[in-house]
Amino acid sequence: MISHIKRVSIGEPGVEEPSIGEPGVEEPSIREPGVEEPQEGGVSLFSNIDQLPYL
Repeated sequence: MISHIKRVSIGEPGVEEPSIGEPGVEEPSIREPGVEEPQEGGVSLFSNIDQLPYL
């Protein structure tokens, strides 16, 4: 019976793994500060836009 309880307990942390997907939503929040980084390299972004017409 203990093994069955362990399997159910593993299933419960398994539900927490989708909860890791919720912090996974916070990882895109890390990309929001990442948006600030392109603002610093915004000139490089324009250079990329300039490269697009050249292509």
